[in-house]
Amino acid sequence: MNPFCHAVRVISPRRAPRPLLTTVAVLALGGLALGGCAPSPTSPTPPSPAPTVDTAGETTAPVETPAPSETPTPTPTPVPVVDKAADTVVLFTITATMALSKGEADFIEVVRSPRTMTKAELDALHNGGCGDWPERIPNPKVQEVEFTSKLVSGTWPKDDEIFASAGSWLLYSGDWHGYQAACSTGIIPVPGKASALHLISGDDPDGGDGWATQDYGFGLVWDGAEPPDSGDPKVTACAIKVTPAAESASELVAHWSKAPQPDPDYACLFGEWT
Repeated sequence: MNPFCHAVRVISPRRAPRPLLTTVAVLALGGLALGGCAPSPTSPTPPSPAPTVDTAGETTAPVETPAPSETPTPTPTPVPVVDKAADTVVLFTITATMALSKGEADFIEVVRSPRTMTKAELDALHNGGCGDWPERIPNPKVQEVEFTSKLVSGTWPKDDEIFASAGSWLLYSGDWHGYQAACSTGIIPVPGKASALHLISGDDPDGGDGWATQDYGFGLVWDGAEPPDSGDPKVTACAIKVTPAAESASELVAHWSKAPQPDPDYACLFGEWT
């Protein structure tokens, strides 16, 4: 058991946020030593060509042989641009409905298969205070995750916050704000639309830091000192649709939909948590 250490709630994904220490992975490039060469023996300097005189008595300057041009500097190979949509498929989709006395909202999370990071994404993870991932994950990849919240009826108070979870290391964009350590679970407003890059191990999905060992879904953010108020949002529907691509890649996902929810009134979570 390794619960997220959410500062303001009890209902939370299991994985703890990473330390607020920015780790920079330094890639040491070994230089190529150039071997020394012994100087060549001194050769006599060939005489310069003599000027010529034409029949009219005018002197013509000798023709100098041009020196060989220097070898052109090779152009560096550009960093390849990764087509984010290429070679990725949807692994699973989580849908949840939460209701309170003032309104009702739907939440959808779509998680895609792992892909290679772009250089810009790698730099963002290095500079984002995402903790010790370079030491933990020798073969890092990312998943694209999309979060959507939609107001179905009534109104949704701003202080009734819903977290959107997708694993341990996340870079969010769009409608969201954080409330924990850098690169950990964020909050999505209602209505709202956000996306995230989920950093995982690119090796075995069911192995350490693989995508099938993570937590995904939505839940109420609340102070764990007391139970939620009677007027707080509650989960009225919670489901996951796993694709054949996910089932063929992982043995763990087959059990996700059958496992009981850890707190079915206030969270809709699938993954290692279940």
